[in-house]
Amino acid sequence: MNYVIKSGKKVNNKINFLLWLLIGILLLPILFFPVSPDSSIYLDSGRIIANGGKLYVDNIDLKQPLIYYVFALVYLLFGYSEITIRLFDYLWQFATIISLFFLVSKSINKKTAYISAILYALFYPTLGYSQSAQCETFVALPLVWMIYFLTFHRKKNIFIFISGLLIGLIAGLKLTFIVIFFAVIIYIFVDKKDRKSQFLSTSILTFGTILGFALSIFPLIDSEIYHGYTLVFKYLLYYSSTEANLIETLKLMIKNTGIILGDRYSMLFTVSMLTGIYYFIKITFGKKKKVRRLLNLSLLLIFFLFLSVVAERKFWDYHYARMFLPMFIFSAVGLIISYKKTMLFYKKGDTYLKALIIAIALCFFILSPASRWLNSARTAYLYFTNSEKYDALFSEYISGVYIPLRSQHKLIAEKINGEIKPDDLVIIVSTGSNAINHFLKTENISAFRNSQFIFNPMKFPEWDYRFSKEIRQADWVVVQTDDSREQVIGEDISSWDMLKKDTDNLNFLIRNFFLFDKVGNFLIFKRNFP
Repeated sequence: MNYVIKSGKKVNNKINFLLWLLIGILLLPILFFPVSPDSSIYLDSGRIIANGGKLYVDNIDLKQPLIYYVFALVYLLFGYSEITIRLFDYLWQFATIISLFFLVSKSINKKTAYISAILYALFYPTLGYSQSAQCETFVALPLVWMIYFLTFHRKKNIFIFISGLLIGLIAGLKLTFIVIFFAVIIYIFVDKKDRKSQFLSTSILTFGTILGFALSIFPLIDSEIYHGYTLVFKYLLYYSSTEANLIETLKLMIKNTGIILGDRYSMLFTVSMLTGIYYFIKITFGKKKKVRRLLNLSLLLIFFLFLSVVAERKFWDYHYARMFLPMFIFSAVGLIISYKKTMLFYKKGDTYLKALIIAIALCFFILSPASRWLNSARTAYLYFTNSEKYDALFSEYISGVYIPLRSQHKLIAEKINGEIKPDDLVIIVSTGSNAINHFLKTENISAFRNSQFIFNPMKFPEWDYRFSKEIRQADWVVVQTDDSREQVIGEDISSWDMLKKDTDNLNFLIRNFFLFDKVGNFLIFKRNFP
């Protein structure tokens, strides 16, 4: 561990500049990611709120209030475009990297800090357009400052309070993030030996957490928003209950966690992280207390945040992103230790051993995120050189069939925009194609971000009435015929098939609209006018 914590030579200003330039370049591909299904929902929701609409009434979606109000601010600051989302994400992640560098350089040294920062910048674009700019990826910035305050200012009550405030705000992004509170409680009890200090710190942290969470849900003081939220929360409970049974969930957890650690996070980063954890445990009772505190808290956070992934029973790539910040710290530590020890063997070894070490090093490089980063960087190249190939990068295979979704979304919007009037109401009846709204020349869109809310099995009268009212006022209705999402809806059925079961609204659609066009598996209906 001495390889890591000794200060070493100072990095001169020229190298500092080049390293930060490298970090900025590594993060650059995310600026050229297009709007994703989730990010389009966030920005649409933010625009509705910024223009006076009410959350959970004029905008119905599943997330906690905080993320939508963050994007209302993003909309006010940067406007409404694809680059809006990605510019905000770039600035947020760059601020996260700067904060991570500050934390690690203060705790360990600049060399380890630069490596952790570079690992973060190299890895983040490899999440891709649909897995980045999520609540799980935004959590890292407040998390790193919470770690800093608890590592360096743990004796000052004001910083314990601020740490609690940050935990409350983090839980305001997603309820399951409250596990961070329990990780910190354990950290406090390990760090502070006398009962009085433990009780005082825990009380202050708890008060800060409650206040932070209360601030995050402050919009719920509006009775309409609160009532809308209760419906969303009831639906969320149903949505959570549609998951597979315990055995199937465990199988999925083991399978996807293995894929994340061995492929997405990468074999190189995972082995480095395990190396860092191993050497940390070996020197747990070492002399450098600030290193021990940092790694103690980081290890607790990895464990508890993983438990939150398991509790959600959602094992998509971005769900694991909440754990990556503390993982990068251990990976940086492990990478330095592995490099130093490998070089000792290399210098002492014969030709055969040196060749073997080089071969193993090349294998680990190939198994790093570097190749996936190059693929992400290709996005930027195609963004400027070939729009068709660029759009083709963001398509899907559904039931083995290639679906050029982005191209279809743009074409649908183009067809509607050719005849649309400024105040026309456009309803997108789909689960996963909210991005169509992004390309329309109207802000008058449905309150339902996905059709799963329109046709929910709980049949909330308020939502049924809202959709019936919308379809009677609509000028355009777009329905997807192949968007079956059993894990979302609870049954294997498309939006079009669900609409056909809703006979009252279907009959109104048939009587008052005509089939204007068909794009792929999307039906475009336009209102009949005398």
